[in-house]
Amino acid sequence: MNAINLANSGLYSIGDAAALTGVSQQRVRGWLNGYSKPGGARTKPRLSGQIKPIDHKYVLGFLDLMELNFISHFLKIGVKWSTLKVAAVNARKFFNIDHPFATKFISDGLAIFEETAQETGDVQLCDLVDHQYAMYHVLEPVLSKGIKFDKNGYAESWHPEETLDQIILDPIRSFGQPIIDKYSIPTRTIFEAFKVEGSIKEVSEIYEIPENDARQAIEFERMFTK
Repeated sequence: MNAINLANSGLYSIGDAAALTGVSQQRVRGWLNGYSKPGGARTKPRLSGQIKPIDHKYVLGFLDLMELNFISHFLKIGVKWSTLKVAAVNARKFFNIDHPFATKFISDGLAIFEETAQETGDVQLCDLVDHQYAMYHVLEPVLSKGIKFDKNGYAESWHPEETLDQIILDPIRSFGQPIIDKYSIPTRTIFEAFKVEGSIKEVSEIYEIPENDARQAIEFERMFTK
């Protein structure tokens, strides 16, 4: 993305990204900035990086967040990072996209996985594509869960927690921070008000929202904020 519009791209600190995806801050920082090597050199970043550092601090865009979420799921089941790197290269060529792990590639990429498994011989990925992709069909709903895609196939919004269906991350609203969907009120705002008022009823009256929406915002902050 060139001349990126921060107001429409989402803006997440490393801490935000870690809390929302369950990936450690150390890993997020390393994937975004590369790892130090002996002699002062660094490895190449593992994420494309939508946004250049702001005041020398690394931040992520919404598509970075989606790729981080995707990659972490595959690493958890034992697929090697080197294999995911090959899959990303293949997907970029096949689909002509910059952020393959933030697109419908996660549901339409079976051929890419098969090609990558043949190239790398990664045991876990080979298992994934064997037996008519049985394992992938189990995993894919987890990967795309709560994600809405735009007409170009890119992730455009995300409900991180199924039970909190009113809470959404939308990069064109509130810099992508978690909000109550219908009212676009940040969950952090509701949570801070609750800590002062001590009552969900009071908070819902102040912001003129249903108590259930206020409750979901508070629960989300308790679950995902570190």
